[in-house]
Amino acid sequence: MLELGEFLQRYRELYVSINLSAPDLTSRRFLERLTSALAAGNIAPQQIRIEATERCFLDADAAKEVIQAFRDAGHPGVYRRLRDGLFEPFAPAEFPGGRA
Repeated sequence: MLELGEFLQRYRELYVSINLSAPDLTSRRFLERLTSALAAGNIAPQQIRIEATERCFLDADAAKEVIQAFRDAGHPGVYRRLRDGLFEPFAPAEFPGGRA
């Protein structure tokens, strides 16, 4: 974030994607660290997109809570990799209880 901070501050319409692993989506620890780094760098949460492969969602119950926490923190959503270079957002209906 330190290297990109000035760039993202200057170009608010741009975003950076971060690939997360399965453990990152079953705990709020990464979100807490990211939130602190964004605040320190004056970067808008909307400028950070979260990406994951489908295997990251083996524990759907834990993942849906963390995905919702990312959305609540202002991130536009969590995207899944369908294949190289192609992503789509996870839809709420894909998780138990219909919320994510």
